[in-house]
Amino acid sequence: MGCTESSSKEVTIQPTEENTTTVDEKNSKMLKTPKETTYDYGTVAKTIEKAFPDAVTSADLVSKVKQILSEKGYEENTTLVATSLCCDEVNREFESDLVKAYSQNFSMGGLAGFAFGGVTSFGAMAHHIPDGGNCLVVY
Repeated sequence: MGCTESSSKEVTIQPTEENTTTVDEKNSKMLKTPKETTYDYGTVAKTIEKAFPDAVTSADLVSKVKQILSEKGYEENTTLVATSLCCDEVNREFESDLVKAYSQNFSMGGLAGFAFGGVTSFGAMAHHIPDGGNCLVVY
């Protein structure tokens, strides 16, 4: 699937040879792929503003989180971000912005906020927290 971004904040996903309709001969099924789709982020932003007038951008939220947590000792080089987000999570931009702010991410994977790895993933994550540092868990 090809993806191109234009300067007007539109992203177009174009079908390619790899995602065209194919026949699964073993199961005698037609496997269909989506047609070309264009997302106009300006329209999306306007829709969000209308439905949620107090919504903030992920960058603004990260800035506020970082400001508040820095007062509690959460610093860039001593804070591990641990995420448990669904694989098709709409807030991936928020996750990326957090990683930019704190530079470390331990992805536990998840579905509906539940970490796939359960207790084991939390134990593994705990071993990655910097000495004397903190962990910000996002789910």
